[in-house]
Amino acid sequence: MPTAQVSSMVRRALDWRKYLTKDQAWPTVLAESRGPTEPFHAAEVKSRVKRFLELPETIVFSTHALESMGKRGIESTDVYNVMRGGSAWDEFRECKAGRWRYCMGTRKFRVMFLFEEDAVVIITAMRLET
Repeated sequence: MPTAQVSSMVRRALDWRKYLTKDQAWPTVLAESRGPTEPFHAAEVKSRVKRFLELPETIVFSTHALESMGKRGIESTDVYNVMRGGSAWDEFRECKAGRWRYCMGTRKFRVMFLFEEDAVVIITAMRLET
């Protein structure tokens, strides 16, 4: 591709900046259009989980989660109940292997999960000693 043609394409791609007001910085506008980025705070975690719960097929259980749930006597309905009514905590989120993991829980259960673009992946679930 000729240099002049590439230069013209770059100029046209950058033309959108002329529509910003003086108060708008273009990186801020881009970040706002994509939405919040990870790690998410507790309120955002609950909001995202709530949206995924509207379509139960978007809640995916990993093999490890299913095995640990079986050993611990935890049903999928227990996990759904935690996701519906549990609390999310900022202090229990962690980054492992480049992926953010989140925790929600109730007095009886804790559920660890991560967000994919179109699903929530349950990593593990545990029953708390009472």
